[in-house]
Amino acid sequence: MKDNERTIVINNRKMSSLDQQFLALYEQYADPLYRFIYYKVRQDHELAQDILAQTFCNAWNSFKKKGGFEHEQAFLYKIARNLVIDYIKKASTQREFLMEEDFDAPDDRDGEIVNFLDHQLALEVCKNLLASLPDTYIEVIQLRFIEDRTIDEISELLSISKNNVSLRIHRALKSMKKLYEQELQTT
Repeated sequence: MKDNERTIVINNRKMSSLDQQFLALYEQYADPLYRFIYYKVRQDHELAQDILAQTFCNAWNSFKKKGGFEHEQAFLYKIARNLVIDYIKKASTQREFLMEEDFDAPDDRDGEIVNFLDHQLALEVCKNLLASLPDTYIEVIQLRFIEDRTIDEISELLSISKNNVSLRIHRALKSMKKLYEQELQTT
């Protein structure tokens, strides 16, 4: 360790400035990355935690070798995205990861059950519509509307142009609308 490096002690272990920088990255990006992964793996909590841990392990190895990295957010999301893709490729079929969500039953008050069921039905319709879209569309919809990311952020995270991001969002919403209209006609 260099003499001029500032150190702190955690659990009787000195942390170098490189360790401290990485710890700061973890604290800044762990929650948003977890949410990103969680929705990618169709809301499987344990799997999302495993992939998040592997994301930071891979990032740490790279961080140590390079002494840091410039675009840390994009780099971390790219690692997470690639790990999710690797996981999905290993699974027998991608569609077995249909989104499932557990909800607590509402209190038994007038109107709440009806509202709850309406909400559940709307969520189920959205999930089915979203699941029928190509992965590239699902990804931008998730980042834009679930993660509340800007077009600029999505562009940087996915390494595509801003116009391409906007086009994918537009096409995804248009496809969902068309699928919804078809669903209404068949019921």
